[in-house]
Amino acid sequence: MRAWARRLLWAGGSLAMAAGAAVLLAPRWVPRLVEGWAAEEGFRGMLSREVSKSMKVEGAFAPLRLRDWRVRTDSFESVGMPGEAIGALSVYGIEGEFDPRGVMERAWRVKWIRADRGRIALRMPDDSKKIVVPKGEPPPWAAIMPDHFECGPIYAQDVLLEFPFRDRTATVSNLAVTATLVGRDFKYHGTNGVLDCPLLPPLRVEEMEIFVTRPMIDIIDSRFRALDPSDPARARAKLRMGMREDKSVQADITADRLPFDQAMPEKLRGRVTGRASGRLLWENDPSGGDIRSSGNLRLSGVRVRDVPFLDELARVHRNRDLKAFDFQEFACDFRLEENVFGARRVELVSDGKLRLAGDVTYDLKGHIGEVDVDLLEVPVTAWLPEEIKPRVSAAAWGRLRWKGRPDQIEGSTAEGYLQIDDGHVRSPLRLRAILRPLEIDVPDDFTVERMALHFAYGGRVFRAEDFVLEAPGLIRVRANGSWNEADELQIEANVDDLDLGRWLPAKWRRYVSGAAEVKGRWRAPRLDLDRGSGEATLRLVGARLARLAALDLLARFFKDDRFRRLDFERASARCAWDGSVMEINDIDIRCRNRIGVAGSVRVMPGGRLAGKLRVGLAPEDLRQLHGAAEGVFTRREEGLVWATVRVGGTLRKPTQDLGDRLMASAKRRPWSMLQLGLRAASWWLGDLFRGRR
Repeated sequence: MRAWARRLLWAGGSLAMAAGAAVLLAPRWVPRLVEGWAAEEGFRGMLSREVSKSMKVEGAFAPLRLRDWRVRTDSFESVGMPGEAIGALSVYGIEGEFDPRGVMERAWRVKWIRADRGRIALRMPDDSKKIVVPKGEPPPWAAIMPDHFECGPIYAQDVLLEFPFRDRTATVSNLAVTATLVGRDFKYHGTNGVLDCPLLPPLRVEEMEIFVTRPMIDIIDSRFRALDPSDPARARAKLRMGMREDKSVQADITADRLPFDQAMPEKLRGRVTGRASGRLLWENDPSGGDIRSSGNLRLSGVRVRDVPFLDELARVHRNRDLKAFDFQEFACDFRLEENVFGARRVELVSDGKLRLAGDVTYDLKGHIGEVDVDLLEVPVTAWLPEEIKPRVSAAAWGRLRWKGRPDQIEGSTAEGYLQIDDGHVRSPLRLRAILRPLEIDVPDDFTVERMALHFAYGGRVFRAEDFVLEAPGLIRVRANGSWNEADELQIEANVDDLDLGRWLPAKWRRYVSGAAEVKGRWRAPRLDLDRGSGEATLRLVGARLARLAALDLLARFFKDDRFRRLDFERASARCAWDGSVMEINDIDIRCRNRIGVAGSVRVMPGGRLAGKLRVGLAPEDLRQLHGAAEGVFTRREEGLVWATVRVGGTLRKPTQDLGDRLMASAKRRPWSMLQLGLRAASWWLGDLFRGRR
């Protein structure tokens, strides 16, 4: 054998023996070689760069430990690259299994990764802030080194996820996460965390599936429940949120008995509380503006309190029950567009206070709300002052329009109307107090057949217009009024069909019949009706005076039975009341052109009377006085002859000076005195023999 052949054979054999030895020894020394290399700073730096590049962050691993192809490290901490969606990524207690076969396919391949805890902070990306890192010349060995990162499932038991929501930060804490690499993007599946979002109460995450790509965060599905297992609150949400040029948001949210206080505008937060069920569709355009929202809503357990309008209502009505409202039912369809929230087909029920349906709008920028509702049922009792509540039973219906700021009463306006078709009033004590000085009794109770009221509120003044009250057989009232900030009450009223038999002092009821019409004005400072003042014009309609002993006396004296019953052709007066004194002026009474009364009377405290009246009689009737009227009845006017009479005494025992003056005139005329004496004797004899002269 030639020399070169022997040398070639020797070399080949040696190489074969070396290769065989390598195969036999590789399982022992290759892992040790790799473990040594993994412990080197060069490998840690290289792995940190590759993982950071894949995750779009700038970070580093803590020192690595490799045994049996499992890698362990205490942490990977990083901050997001400028302009990228991930703002920070920190993972602690990391363990993973390295697949060395991936190197043969030029991939850094990890079969799985587990971590004890971590933090992921998402942010809105901004391409204008991105930094382009120039690529240098690759080293000679780059051609055979892995050029990408491959990873199996990533598990973490305690993850804090932070993400932006309407210029604020929302979080999901204590979340158990499984992350899966899809191409260069990650898909996350989380369970058992706690969601803390600005517009929601804290909620337990039952399940959440999120796909994060370069242009979009897509919450494929998420289900939530209340932290308290006994709380029935549930919610489900799907969300797509643009991350770059496209900043659009599309959300589909359903809720079941979810507390909604956090979702209220700031000025209403804590003032309107309850639970919401329904569906919300939310979207805005790619610029991030032009917000549009729609859906349907059902509220339960709603409570409205600490609203200035209600506080003012409670103060004016002297009724603390009006400071807060509890609503058993609320349902509506809603829409949010151009910063205006509108609720349509609102249905609302508050037991014992009201039932309504209508529309509500709220301007989120101007903080101005508008309410336009039909009042289907309003139990009047609930809205009355405390001292009146027990005495009124009635239900009203009507309409209300209100506009203003929920957080202040200034600038608020309201208008509407109320009507009561059937009501019952018991023991109206205030009315009794007003009429007591006149000895007028008010019925213990009466029925209101109809009451209607148009009202308006503005400038802190409540105005009542076209008020109508009809109580059959008792009273019919039409009135206008106002109620201002100083609690001053002013009323202008017309009263028709006022039954004199019901409203005159008891001792006059059997003598007087007919009806009265009253037009008047009333003013009460600080709602103190006892100190009120006013004026009114009184006119009697179809009035009659009969069965009065004084009329029998007139009939016998004037020898005319028509005096036993006086039908009033007209009877009117103007009255004024200042809380203690009643002035009755412009008295004008005519009875079949036989009797007339004019003048004024004052009713003072204690029922004392003082005044001056003019009494007129027909000339033919005066002749029955046989001259005694001379010097007393002196003025002829409107077919009557008039005398001036001074009135005094009290309402119970009134006095007048006409009789004394007639007697004094008769004494100056003996013939008149004789004729009157004979008239008196004939009365006595007639009474004695049951005669009649």
